[in-house]
Amino acid sequence: MAAHDSGSAADGALTRPWESHDFGRTVHRMPRRVARPSTVEEVAELVRGARGEGIGVAARGRGHGMNGHGLVEDGLLIDLGDLDDIGAVEPDRVRVGAGATWHQVLAATTAHGLTPPALTDYLHTSVGGTLSVGGVGGMALHHGMQTDNVLALEVVTGTGELVTCSPTRDRELFDTARAGIGQVGIIVRATVRLVPAFNHAKWFHLAYTDTAAMIAGQRTLLAAGTPSFLQALGAFDDTGTFIWSIDAVFFTDVPEDVTPDILGDVHATEITSDTLPYSAFADRVAPVMELRHQSGDYWAPHPWLNLYLPDAIVDAELPAVLAELTPQNMGSTGALLTYPIPTGKVTTPGIRLPEAGTAWLIAVLHSDVDKQTDGLATWERRNRDIYDRLRRSGATQYPISPPTFTAAEWREHYGTHWDTLAAVKDRTDPDRILTPGTGMWN
Repeated sequence: MAAHDSGSAADGALTRPWESHDFGRTVHRMPRRVARPSTVEEVAELVRGARGEGIGVAARGRGHGMNGHGLVEDGLLIDLGDLDDIGAVEPDRVRVGAGATWHQVLAATTAHGLTPPALTDYLHTSVGGTLSVGGVGGMALHHGMQTDNVLALEVVTGTGELVTCSPTRDRELFDTARAGIGQVGIIVRATVRLVPAFNHAKWFHLAYTDTAAMIAGQRTLLAAGTPSFLQALGAFDDTGTFIWSIDAVFFTDVPEDVTPDILGDVHATEITSDTLPYSAFADRVAPVMELRHQSGDYWAPHPWLNLYLPDAIVDAELPAVLAELTPQNMGSTGALLTYPIPTGKVTTPGIRLPEAGTAWLIAVLHSDVDKQTDGLATWERRNRDIYDRLRRSGATQYPISPPTFTAAEWREHYGTHWDTLAAVKDRTDPDRILTPGTGMWN
C-alpha cells in the first residue's frame, strides 16, 4: 500500500495542507491522516481500522468537489488516485477503478471505437467522484446522468466490507451508492456502459443577447431531439453585454453531411460552426482549466451554485438570476451555464429533480472571488438567497456545491428517497463514519 509517506494500510500518513480543502476552497477540514491505497482490499482494511478507532472516513478522487463533502476533520482521508486501473474494454462495458479519470476511460474506450454515453463537461474528474453525485453533462438530453449509465458498482461499506451491487444484486445499495455522496459506501470500482463512438463532433454556436430567445431556442432543439449534445453558456463581453451561446453539437462520422434544418427555427443572431474530433470535443474544457491554473483562479474560492429548475419557472427565474450578476462579481472568466434535461431520462433515485417533464440545470460559475471585496461572504449569502427563493418554487440542488445543507434540509432534499437511504445507511454504516462532511446525520 502506498501512502504519501510511509505506512501500512491501517496507518496512513500525516496530512499535508492541500488535503484539507477541495476545488471549492470554501471549506477547510484537516484530516488526522491520509492514506493512498493501491488495492480495493486495502481500502477495506483502512475503513475497518478507522471504525475501530472511532474516526470519520472520507474518500478523495481528484478533489473537485466544492462544499467540503469529501473532507474530514481529524479523521482518515483515503486518496483513491492509485485505483485507476481500466479493465478489458468489452463491446458494451468496461470495468474501471474509482480513481481513474473520465479522460483516461475515454482514451481507453475510443481506441476500440466506443465511449461512455454520458460525460461531464470536465473529464479530469474521477469515476468514483462523479458517480457519487450524479455526473451531469450536455449529453443528458438523450442519456441522462452518468449514474444512469453504470451497470455495477463495487463499494467498501462503513463496516469495511467489499460488496458488489447492481440492478439485480443488492439493488438498494446500488440505488443509494449512486449519487449517494459516499453515505453508504466508498465506490472503488464501476462497470460503465459503452456505446459506439462517432469520429467527429460538428459544433454549432448559436449566439443570443436575449435570454428569452435563448431559452426558446433550447426548447426547440430539445423537442427536435436531433443534437447529440445541448447546452448554453453565457458571459459578459468587453462592453458589459451578456452574450449567450447555445452549443448544439452533432456527433457524426461525416461532418460535411451535417446541415440540420432545425437551426433555421432557433432565431439566433449569429450561427457559426466548428468540427472537432470526438475526443477533442469531449475534452474541450481542459484548456480552460489550464488557463485557470496559470492565472491562479484555480486556487481561489469557487462558491459555485448548481440548481435544477422546473421548466415552468425558468422563463422568469433565469433572468432574475442573471439580474444579480455583473461583470465585476462574475470575474474575468465567469460564466452562467444552463440546459434542459428531460426528467424521464434520469432514473437514479438519489438524483432529485423538479417536476416531471423538463428540468433546467442552472450553474453560476464565477471567478476571481479572491479579488472581490468581501467576495466569498457575499457570494455565500447570494447563493443561499437564490436557493431559498427558487426552492419555494420547486427547484432542487445538484449537491456538489453551496449552499450548505442542514440535516433537515438533506431530508427535504431527498424526499421519498430518504427512508431508503437511511435504512441502507443503518445497514452498511451503522457507526456513521463515512463522509461526515455532509452533515447529513448531525
